[in-house]
Amino acid sequence: MTDLSEKIITKGYLTAEDSADIDNGEKGQALCDKLDKELHDAGKDPYLAFELFDYENGIIKGIIFNMDIIKTREDAMDKLSEVSHNKEVKITQQAEEEINEIGKA
Repeated sequence: MTDLSEKIITKGYLTAEDSADIDNGEKGQALCDKLDKELHDAGKDPYLAFELFDYENGIIKGIIFNMDIIKTREDAMDKLSEVSHNKEVKITQQAEEEINEIGKA
């Protein structure tokens, strides 16, 4: 296994500090897919997820996380906020309801 796959198993997440590709949507997803295949080929069975999150001042940061360790998307956003020292942008419940309503149309 590579250094990145070892980290995702032990630490539970990867950020741009581990690989600059993680802050890029397409490259981050490709890396997540590559790590998933590598780990499954090595007999490991983690559930990996890749997410991009918006932070204040238009900063977009990515994280690949092992859902066996970091259980939810919200927990991943909190961890990324903590390690990247960026303040989260939280959507209001009203805005979320409006987005969901638009999605139904």
